[in-house]
Amino acid sequence: CGLLLLNGSLPWSLQHDAMSKIAPVATDGRRHKIITGRWEVNPSEFIQSNLAKSLQQAPDFSMRVFTGDLNPEAQAILSLKGHPILASVEAGQGRVVQICTDELWRWKFSPPPGHERIYSDLLKLSLLWLQHHPETEHRDFDLPSSINTNELITINLTTLPQQNGNLIWSKLDNS
Repeated sequence: CGLLLLNGSLPWSLQHDAMSKIAPVATDGRRHKIITGRWEVNPSEFIQSNLAKSLQQAPDFSMRVFTGDLNPEAQAILSLKGHPILASVEAGQGRVVQICTDELWRWKFSPPPGHERIYSDLLKLSLLWLQHHPETEHRDFDLPSSINTNELITINLTTLPQQNGNLIWSKLDNS
């Protein structure tokens, strides 16, 4: 289960009520700053390398950011001059993503040239991560501990049907 929090001038607070316990950033929805700079990208499960590169290469821009304190268990995935723009936290078996600006939409309607997919990719990957979708989960598999020069190895991985919501990887052959 997941929750996507979109900040704006909120009639409710993420500082002192029940939401503050699961919100990645505690904010009252009133304190904000106009910040100019470039994206600061913190590696995470759902920021893929091509998106991270696009974010890091984007030109300087200005954005209204709702400021607050980052929850100790939360991770700031995208920041602007140290202020979280996109933050995440795992709460029990669920996940929460918070967008700490109400101006991200500008990247959809007037993106800098060459950065047309940033908005849609950020939202898509955020929603997939909230769902524990396999595209955003860390995948691990075993490889031989050593390989000799000119030794041929074959590793076949097969995805099996989902069982109980978990995607299972199976190692079939390593000859």
